Amino acid sequence: SLLRELLPVLDNFDRAIQAARASAEAEALVAGVELMQRELLRVLEKFGVTAFSAVGELFNPERHEAVARVPTTDHPEMTVVEETLRGYLLNGRVLRPAMVTVAVRPDDLPTPDG
Repeated sequence: SLLRELLPVLDNFDRAIQAARASAEAEALVAGVELMQRELLRVLEKFGVTAFSAVGELFNPERHEAVARVPTTDHPEMTVVEETLRGYLLNGRVLRPAMVTVAVRPDDLPTPDG
């Protein structure tokens, strides 16, 4: 349960880095936050926690939680096209699934009129 409680801290590091990268004046801040994030990940890895990337993978309900679908012909159907929150493993088992957006065929989504 301690490890699950620490995952939102890593999420906030990701958000801070993304926000700071949007500003040209924030290079030092980005570097500092990335350093802290890497250190925290290194400590968690000692205890068996590893992050995994879902983008480009085929949707797997055991590793991914779909939070959105996007109609597209640019990606194969049921492929993860975006990651809202990164997934984590604990000794190879899913600690938290990745929160993802999944590609669907445009005609698979319901229309507003039913």
